[in-house]
Amino acid sequence: MGWSGGTEIAEKLIKLIDRFDMKESEKFQFYKNMITILEDQDWDNACEIRGMNKLVDTALKQLHPDWD
Repeated sequence: MGWSGGTEIAEKLIKLIDRFDMKESEKFQFYKNMITILEDQDWDNACEIRGMNKLVDTALKQLHPDWD
């Protein structure tokens, strides 16, 4: 059984980080780590944040290369 509350947390963190003036590589690393941490806590709805921005999508693709 998964933890769907991770989606709300991820969405809020993505919106927050997007406001900061950071290098794209730093944002990408943050998103990748965020996804990994949330999934380690039984979040199995990462697909729900697809399309929020290109860096999130790239992180998801790296972490889940089998997803379409």
